[in-house]
Formats: sequence, C-alpha cells, structure tokens
Amino acid sequence: MTHAEAPVVDVIIPTLATANRSFCLRRAIESVRTQSSVRTRILVVINGTSFCDALASAVAALPSVCVLHIHEASLPAALRAGRAAVTAPFFGFLDDDDELLPNALIKRVAYLNAVAQADVVISNGARYVSDHTQPTPIVQHATRIYEDPLAALLEFNWFSTSASGLYRTSSISLAAFAGIPKYLEWTYLGVYLLTSGRVVHFLDEIQYAKYEAATSLSRSLEYTLGMPSALEQILELDLPSYAKRTLLRKRCTALHTAADIYLKHGLLGRAWKSHLRSIASPHGLRYLAFTRYLIKESAISLLQAL
Repeated sequence: MTHAEAPVVDVIIPTLATANRSFCLRRAIESVRTQSSVRTRILVVINGTSFCDALASAVAALPSVCVLHIHEASLPAALRAGRAAVTAPFFGFLDDDDELLPNALIKRVAYLNAVAQADVVISNGARYVSDHTQPTPIVQHATRIYEDPLAALLEFNWFSTSASGLYRTSSISLAAFAGIPKYLEWTYLGVYLLTSGRVVHFLDEIQYAKYEAATSLSRSLEYTLGMPSALEQILELDLPSYAKRTLLRKRCTALHTAADIYLKHGLLGRAWKSHLRSIASPHGLRYLAFTRYLIKESAISLLQAL
C-alpha cells in the first residue's frame, strides 16, 4: 500500500497550549505524526486566551498539523470545534499529555473496516504515574465489557480517556458532542453512544499511554465539586431504568462528598444546599447523620457572629 492509498484519520488534540505544556504537546503530536500505514491530519484545538504564542506558532508550522483557536477555555467546546472540522472517514482524540503507541491507528482502522457494523472501537491503554512506577492497564476487567457494555461503563469507565477511541465519521456526528458536560466527558459520551443505537466494540490491546500526574484535573477539588452537575447531565439521556438507578446513587454520593468539602472549607450555605439535595435523593437517607455536623458548625458560626 502506497502512502496515497493509506486510510486517512483526523486526530483532535485539545490543549490550552501554555508554555508548561510544550514538551507533552509536542510528544502527543509526534506520536500521531509517526503512526504507520495511515495518513493523519492533526487538529490542535487551542482553547482559551492564555496560550503561549511561540508554542502555538511552532505547532502550526509542523507538517500535517492544523491549529484551531476558540476563545472559551473549555474541553467540551474544544471537542465540538474539533469534531466540526473533521473531514476524514475516521477520527479520534488525544489529550495533550498522552501519546498513541506505534500502529495504534492502523489497527483501529483495520478493525472498523473488518467489522462493518461497528461505529466505534475503544482500545485499552497503559497508565503511567508521575513517580515512574510500572505502567498498569487502564481497563482490567474486559470480560465485564463484553457481557454488558453499559453496565460495565457505569461500574468503571472503560472509555476512560480521549486516546482510547476511533470513531467512524459517518456514524458519529457533531450532535453526539452537543451535551457533553464540563467533567465526566468520556463517561457521558460512552453512555450517549451506548444508549443511542451506536455499536461500540472494545479491543483489549494496549494502544496508548496515559501519563497521570498527582496534579491532574481528575484529582482536583474543582473536578470533585463538578461531579453532581456532570452526573445530572448524563441523567438527562435516554437511559434504561437500571442505569438511571446507578447514576442517581452516584449523584447522591457526589452531593454528599461536595457537602463535606464545603463544610471543611467553611462554606456553610453551599454545604447545606448540597446536603439537603443528597438526603432528598434516592439512597440519601444514609447521609442523614451528617446533618448534626452541619447544625453544630452552623451554631458555632452563629455564636461567633454575635
């Protein structure tokens, strides 16, 4: 197969393109550019206004790279902008601090070409942490996925990261990305696809590397506090009853966690609001005892104000 005959894949890389992302962004781009047996176009979506001009210019000068700028510093908005710019028969995503392993894209393309009914193929990956311990497979219970993809997704997010998937452009339109929340983006997309008639297959093969630092967004306080809202957006999808029950239970727990965090930071109003919403939820009575801590701290705050 000549280069001209190779399949074409668009890969979307959302990034803030700040100076401290230079090394990892270049590494991510290079991991796409060096993929064999495919022709790639890399859509680097710089979102927000805090980007490094020198880095943006250097990236734009690289072969096969198209840089898009959007004003809003938002991953969901960047995903939508990237998908809107796709012209290839297949597309995928890649976080700016992760990388594709050799031959990942051609293996995924070959799978989608061989399995005509599949709209998406999701592969496994390896997680590397900042202390340089041995990498571990991100998905360790593939059998559960084959048994019940949606139930497994609600148990552990086997979509897991942007790097895991390849999407058939004719099947996965921009509409799939319209309702993506600020957090739990890939959980939302997985649930949306699995409940909207799309055929998603899982390939238990390590095809990408995810580098996860202790300071990653998924470990942040902001992420934890954003969980209830993200879960509510997933609950707006057309879900089977068992999935709705599972997500309601997760939202209840997320609301309680948020209430506890707000209390520890002295934000009593927000703590009360989250707590009342949690105990009013299905499964919420298990958090009723937390009320006494809020009453105690509220009384202390009132006495201090007198």
